[in-house]
Amino acid sequence: MPGSRRPLHRANRTEDLLLHEATSTLLLALSDGFGIRLILGDPKIDLPAAQAAIRRAVAGTLGVPDSFPEI
Repeated sequence: MPGSRRPLHRANRTEDLLLHEATSTLLLALSDGFGIRLILGDPKIDLPAAQAAIRRAVAGTLGVPDSFPEI
C-alpha cells in the first residue's frame, strides 16, 4: 500500500535512536569547536574549511555526499 510504513523492530528503533543521538552530539561538538575557533579568528581555519570538515565527519551517517554540491 503506497504511503504505509512498516513499523521498525524495537531493537532497530533503539539502534536508530542511539545513532541519531551520537550523530547530533558529534554535530554539536564540531560546530562548537569550529565556531569558537572562527570567532577567535584562528588563522588556520576559515568558514568553508569548517563547513567541509563537519560535512565530511557526518556525511556517511546521514547518507549524503562528502562535499557540498556546486551551485
